[in-house]
Amino acid sequence: MKIIALCENRNGVRIASELVSERPDLDWTLATTFDGTAVEAWVVSESRTRLPDHEVVDVLGDTGAIGHLETGLADVLAQRRPDVVVYFNDQSRRGRVVSRAAAGVVPRVLIQDGHLDFWFKRHGVGHGDQNARYGASDPEAICVWGPSMVRFLGQQSVERRGQIHVTGAVGVSDDPTFVSGVLDPRARVADPSRRPRLLLLDQPLADQRKMERAEYERQVLESCERIRGVADLAVKPHPSSSDRHLRWLSSVDGIELLEHSSLLGPDVMAEHDLALTFFSSTYLDAIRAGVPIVFHALDGLDIVMPDVLHPLVRNTRSIDELIDVCTHFAAERDLAANATGEPLDHFVVVGGDAEAAIVAVIESTARAGVADVPRRSSTPPTSTDPGPPVVAPRSVAILGDDFSHRTGVAVPVRAFARWLSGRTLADVFFVDLRAISSYEDLVYVLGDVETVIVNSFAPLWRLPNRVDWIRRLVRYRPVALYAHETEYVFQVEAAARGRRHREVVDLLPHVRSLCVSNAQAVMLRGLGARDCAVVWNTTPGSAVERRRRDDSAVRIVMAGTAQSRKGVDLFSRVAERAAEMGYGWEFRWVGREVVTGSETLRSDRVEWLGALPHHRVLEELADADVFFLSSFDDPQPLSVVEAIRQRLRIVTHVGVGSHEVLDGISGYESFERFDPDAALSAIESVLGSEVDDARFAEVEERFSIEEFGSRMLEALEFRYSRADWSRIEDRLAALPPGPDGVSSGSFFEAVDRGDLESAKVIGSLILRRRQATDVSLGLAAIHRREGRNDLALEMLAVTVLRDRDRGRTWLRVAEEAALLGDNSVAVVAAGAARAIARRGGRTQVAAQAGRLQRRSIGAGSRATVRRLRDGRGR
Repeated sequence: MKIIALCENRNGVRIASELVSERPDLDWTLATTFDGTAVEAWVVSESRTRLPDHEVVDVLGDTGAIGHLETGLADVLAQRRPDVVVYFNDQSRRGRVVSRAAAGVVPRVLIQDGHLDFWFKRHGVGHGDQNARYGASDPEAICVWGPSMVRFLGQQSVERRGQIHVTGAVGVSDDPTFVSGVLDPRARVADPSRRPRLLLLDQPLADQRKMERAEYERQVLESCERIRGVADLAVKPHPSSSDRHLRWLSSVDGIELLEHSSLLGPDVMAEHDLALTFFSSTYLDAIRAGVPIVFHALDGLDIVMPDVLHPLVRNTRSIDELIDVCTHFAAERDLAANATGEPLDHFVVVGGDAEAAIVAVIESTARAGVADVPRRSSTPPTSTDPGPPVVAPRSVAILGDDFSHRTGVAVPVRAFARWLSGRTLADVFFVDLRAISSYEDLVYVLGDVETVIVNSFAPLWRLPNRVDWIRRLVRYRPVALYAHETEYVFQVEAAARGRRHREVVDLLPHVRSLCVSNAQAVMLRGLGARDCAVVWNTTPGSAVERRRRDDSAVRIVMAGTAQSRKGVDLFSRVAERAAEMGYGWEFRWVGREVVTGSETLRSDRVEWLGALPHHRVLEELADADVFFLSSFDDPQPLSVVEAIRQRLRIVTHVGVGSHEVLDGISGYESFERFDPDAALSAIESVLGSEVDDARFAEVEERFSIEEFGSRMLEALEFRYSRADWSRIEDRLAALPPGPDGVSSGSFFEAVDRGDLESAKVIGSLILRRRQATDVSLGLAAIHRREGRNDLALEMLAVTVLRDRDRGRTWLRVAEEAALLGDNSVAVVAAGAARAIARRGGRTQVAAQAGRLQRRSIGAGSRATVRRLRDGRGR
C-alpha cells in the first residue's frame, strides 16, 4: 500500500514517523513544499533525524512557486499513484490545496495534530480563524483525539460525508508519563526558598492576524510587568515568530528570552514552576512534566481555550484574575485549578494505541477508495445479531458535579461518551452543575440537546435548586438519572438533608432511572421510581500479565479509598485474625486514605500502599491471590471488574452489587454476616477453589464498554420510536450535501410547502450549529400550530437567551407568545422589548411593544405595568 503524508511542520513529521514505525512494511512517502520557507527547513531537517531512509518529495514540481502547488501535487499523484493521502491540516494554505487536488482522485485521511476544539467568541458564516473550519473539506476519514473533537466537527458540519474516528493522540495517549499524569496527577514540588519561575509560552498572535498588534503587545506587556512582581519570568517564543515580533520581545524589560527555534518539551517545561499561554496543546507537556499551566483569554482574541478539568490546569478571563492566580501560586506553591470543566479524557483519549488505530483507519480508507462514505450511522456495531436497530440520540448532555478521575462515579459515563463519539453516534456534552447559576442558564447551555443524563443523585443532594431545575427540564426533553447509590446512602441523606432528600425522591417517578444492579432497581422502585433500566456499568482497561512472585505467601488485596464505608475496620480485623491463626498471609490496601473514626481499627498487619497510579494498581492486582472487597456499601464496585479481568479469586459481602453477577461461580465466595469470622471463612473457602475462567469471561463481557454502551442506548431510547427515527434519517439523507442542505432557506422552503416534519429536522440541525433567530421563532410557530405549547415556549426561551440584546427579537417573542395565549410571557417580553428599544432610540419598536404590552396586560395589576415601564421586565 502506497501512502503519501503531507507535512507542514516538525510535528507532522513526528506523527508520520510514529506511524511509519507502527507499520514499516507499508510504502510511506513524506511530501512538502520546497519553497525556501521555514516549512521546507523544518520538514527536511526533522525527517533527516527521524526518518533518514525515507525520501521527502517536493510537491511544487519544477516551478518552485507556492501558487503552482495544485498542479505540482496533481503531477505527484499521477506519477506515484498512492492509495491514500494523509495530511494534518485541511485549512492551511497548503492543506486547502492538497484537499482540493486529491478530492475524487485518491482517498484523504485527515489526522488531528494538536488541540483544535476551541471556543470562539464570534460565530457566523465566513469565520476568520482556520481552526473553526477544520475538517470542512470533508475528507474520507478524520482521526481525532477524543469525543470533544467529534462534537466540534459535528457543530461545524452536522451531517458530514466523511467518517470520524476517535483514535487518540499519536505519541501522547499511550505515553506512560501522560497516562500517569492524568490518572494520578502530581505537581512538581517547587522550591519555596526562591521566587517561583514562570514560563510564558508566547504565540505570535499579531503575526497570525488573530489580534491587532498594538493591542496584543499592550496586554502582554502589562501581564509581564505585573507577573514580575511575584515571579521570575522567562518567555519562550513560538518557532514561527517573525523577526519583527522577536525584536519586540527582546525589548521587554526584566524577562529571560529563550531560543525561539528550539522545540518545547517536558524537559524544558520541568525547569519552571508554572507555565502560562493563551490556547494550545502545551497542556499535554505540562501534565507530563508535572508543571501547572494557566490559559489566559486575551481581550480581543476570538479563540478561547475550553475549561479542562484537571488539577494542573487553570483558565483565566482577565488580567486581574491572572495575577490573583499567580500571586496565590507564589505564596502557596499550589495552583488554584479549574473547579469545573470537562474531563481531560473528553479532549484526549487516555491509554490505547493511537498509532495502530490510525493505521487501521488509513488501510480501511484506502481499500474503500473515493466512493461515498456512508453518513453517520445511528446503529452501533455489535458482536452478535443486533435484531432491530438501536436508536441513538443525536446529542447527549451528561450533567454532574465531578467528572474528575478522583472518583469512580464518573468512569462509566466518560467511557460511554468516548464509545458514543468513537462511533460518531452522538455529540456528547459534559455540564458541571456547579458552574450553572440558574435554570435559564442551564436551558441556554443545553440548547437543543436531545437527551439529558444526570450522573448520580449526589449533585441533587449537594447543590440547591438543582432538583427543581430537573423537574422543570423533564417537561421538555427526556431525562435519565444514572444512579450509583445504595439504600444505605439514601438513609444517610434522608437523615442529613431532610427536605431536599424528599424533593429528590419526589423526582423519581418523572425520570428514567439507570441502575447498576437489580437490587438497586428494586430499591428505587420501592421509593416511587416507575421506569428503571438496569445498565450495570463499565471501566476501561485490560488485564495485566500475571507475574510469578519469589515468595509463596498468600497475598490478599483491596483497592479503594481507605474509609469506613469501604470496610477498613473489617479488613484490618481479618488481617489480625489471620495472623493469630498463623496463616502468614499478606494483606495490602491500595487507595488514598481519608480520616476515619477513632473506633475504626487500622491494623499494622496491613500494608497501606496509599494512592498509586492506575498502572501500579493493576500491577498490585496482578500480583495478588485474592481480591477481598471489604465494603458493606458498594452498588457495583469497578475494582471488582478489574479483579475479574485479572481472574483473581474474589470475596465480597452479599450486600454489594457484585454478588448478583458472581454468585454461584467457582472462584467467588461471599459472606452474609458482616464480621471478621464470616469474612475469614469465605477467604479460606475461596482459596480452596479454582477460578472458572469461562464464567468469569462471561461476567467480564457483561461489563465491557460495548455491552454497556448498547444497554445505555436501549435505555435512552425514549424520545423517538424506531419508525419516527427512520423517517428522520430518510429526510436527512434527502438533503443536498454541503451547507445549503441545512440552511435557513431550506428550513423556510420546507415550511412553505407544508413539510413541517422536515422543517423541524432542518431547524434542529441549524440551531445545533449556530444562532438563528428566524429559525427558532419558526420552530416555535410550528410547535404552536401542532398544539405543543410547551415546546413552543422552550423555543422562545432559546431565542431570547441567544439574542437577548435586541428589542426587535423580544418584540417578535412577545407577538408569538400572545398567539400562544400566554399573556404573562407576552407582557414580560413586550416590556423588555420596549425598554431596550427606548434605550437605543428605536421609537417605532418601542411603540409597537407598548401597544402589545397594553393588550396583553388586560386586567393585569398596575404594579406589573409600573415594573415593566421602569425597564425591569427584562
